[in-house]
Amino acid sequence: MQPPLPTAAVRELVCSCLHRDPVAADLRCSLFVAAVQNYKRDSALRPFPPRYLRGEIKDFEELQKDVDTLPNVRDLVRLGHGDGDHHLALVHWVLSSKSFAVKTLQKEE
Repeated sequence: MQPPLPTAAVRELVCSCLHRDPVAADLRCSLFVAAVQNYKRDSALRPFPPRYLRGEIKDFEELQKDVDTLPNVRDLVRLGHGDGDHHLALVHWVLSSKSFAVKTLQKEE
């Protein structure tokens, strides 16, 4: 596993995703939250965010707590240094996951 990125870099990457395609970013976050809240979350959340793995155990309780307190993504990137860093890291993981891609298409596409 790669070492975590500095918070400033994570914040910049999240901002970049939001500016590039805010609708797609919002949809990805919404799908992730829906998966966390689903009764089949063990199979719906694949891959599972590594921050919430305790060895082989998936810490759904901690993940649910963070999702329940997750601020609006636009508000999240405006928080001061040290505020909401774990939320920012979670949103970055959701937006940078290579499992699937979401992209807003123009009408002519």
